[in-house]
Amino acid sequence: MLEFLQGQEFDPKGRQVEFNGASNQTITGSTAFAYLKINNNAGITLANDISVSNDLDLANGSITTGTNMITVSGAITNATSTKYIVGKLARVFGTTGSKDFPIGKGWQLSSINNQLYCPHRKQHSCRRAV
Repeated sequence: MLEFLQGQEFDPKGRQVEFNGASNQTITGSTAFAYLKINNNAGITLANDISVSNDLDLANGSITTGTNMITVSGAITNATSTKYIVGKLARVFGTTGSKDFPIGKGWQLSSINNQLYCPHRKQHSCRRAV
């Protein structure tokens, strides 16, 4: 079991961090993950903004952001009608193409797929909140 304690730092060294459990877990503190896997049917709640510099895997459960934001630079995998983001999601991208925004509310997915055009190939972010 991993506990994030106030005043202590956690450095996953670029590895995947998995939140696995049977009751809701809260991520407290401004936290950056390289890879993040949610494997908790009761879900994860954010107490602060978090960022995922690579991939977010919604293997089991949803993430509730409240007034906070989750920023994902890589892919978001395994999103379904029961596994999505409830709240604010920012996607960072640097190429033309489509990006899914698997967001929902009240156990209902309202996925958005945006076709993005980056004429100068600069890094952009797009925000969508429910």
